[in-house]
Amino acid sequence: MNTGERLVRIDQRHSEYFLFQTFWVLFKSLFTHDQPQDLAALETQTILAAWENLPISVVANERKKRPYLSGLLARNEVSRDYACNRRLFKRRALGRYQFNSALSVRRRRNGEDVWTPIFEALNLPFIAEFTPVDFGWNGARLWLEAYLEEAGMPRVSLPIAEERMLGDNRMGAAQSGA
Repeated sequence: MNTGERLVRIDQRHSEYFLFQTFWVLFKSLFTHDQPQDLAALETQTILAAWENLPISVVANERKKRPYLSGLLARNEVSRDYACNRRLFKRRALGRYQFNSALSVRRRRNGEDVWTPIFEALNLPFIAEFTPVDFGWNGARLWLEAYLEEAGMPRVSLPIAEERMLGDNRMGAAQSGA
């Protein structure tokens, strides 16, 4: 990965590797499932719940505890001054983290390796198609737009289904007024 400052390699044997993979898998649910949170950031409890029933060959029992996970997240925060910091995550609030928006991952495109911004690789604009604009108290759509802006990516338009719905409403209003 590229942190924007330097290249970082995470070996599969490191805890950060599995934590990064867990973030990758759970990421989309932050925007598409109505959840009682207002930051669109993963909570340590959500990660621990995802790891709870995994066999010890995947995640050792001592790593399925909050203090261990909190330490792992903290030492990989963007703002931490730690020699082995990989700058993978950004803390949004106590115990709530999101990917570092400056991260880029190496992907193969047309036979070449290219650096792709993390939110582009996670296809944030596509996720926007499934994120309700009126999530109300959750505000996931607002966070999605904020993360796009933070990553220097263009804003997304209304989801296609919502454009159609608005178009149908406008057409119906125009016909009833005519």
